[in-house]
Amino acid sequence: MLTNFSEATNLTKIGDNRYRVEFDRSWWVIAGPNGGLIAAVILKAAMAALPENRTVRTITVHYLSAPLEGEAEIMVAVDKNGKNLSFVTVRLAQGDRCIATALVAVGVVMTPDRSWQQMSMPKSMPLEQGFKMLSDVHVAFRDRWDDRWTIGIPGHPETSITDGAYEVGGWTRLADPEPYDEAVILAMADSWVPSAMVHMDEAVHLPTIELTVHFLVDPRETGLSPEDHCFVVFRQLVGSQGFVDDSGEIWSPDGRLIATSRQIALLVEGKGLPVASRHYVAPENK
Repeated sequence: MLTNFSEATNLTKIGDNRYRVEFDRSWWVIAGPNGGLIAAVILKAAMAALPENRTVRTITVHYLSAPLEGEAEIMVAVDKNGKNLSFVTVRLAQGDRCIATALVAVGVVMTPDRSWQQMSMPKSMPLEQGFKMLSDVHVAFRDRWDDRWTIGIPGHPETSITDGAYEVGGWTRLADPEPYDEAVILAMADSWVPSAMVHMDEAVHLPTIELTVHFLVDPRETGLSPEDHCFVVFRQLVGSQGFVDDSGEIWSPDGRLIATSRQIALLVEGKGLPVASRHYVAPENK
């Protein structure tokens, strides 16, 4: 049974700042649910423990173990609940196994709003010309997002922003559209196929060790409708001693930077996975 995002991140309160979530295989990647989904349920629990008039500013998640299918418990400790900022520590566990820990900073919207943006959204082909990724191996998680590849498509060097770089991106949204909030954007930050995976000539897997996402605006204030696709780009320009650095950007369709991400991943052998660089199809060939 496939679950949509709201169902997969649904929390049941079981005590003071304690919540239960259930993982199913609808959001499975290789050995467990996608790290973005794990981060999203953690963030939802953190927000539930704080005043409603606040918006997340940063979250850092460390992934200790892959969850098993079934129930897990989330415990939130409110470290500080100040006038402008709140800080919480979150722990996700299954029995005596710690699955993930997180630090979350949540703030109020400051007034007056002194805003500026000195970055521009990368130039790329429009949504309608985006490529679809196909695979010889079915990964349930890939069905949960509607991705249109426009950056770093293997075999199409004209789609690369930086010559020879390990970078990927394009337009994306939930396959079953839902209203945008901080949990959806956080999940999106870890939703794309890792760029090293599609640019290397061997099968590899890149499980996340640590993910940090900075929110520049409240996603609910962007004017995005559930059917809108955001524009994303992810780059893995440095890899060394078995670890890979990944940086990402999430943009609204009108060119507003919503969030930036940074993560460290572990580079491991693909364990039977096909080489990911060979499975793309252009719109006219779909």
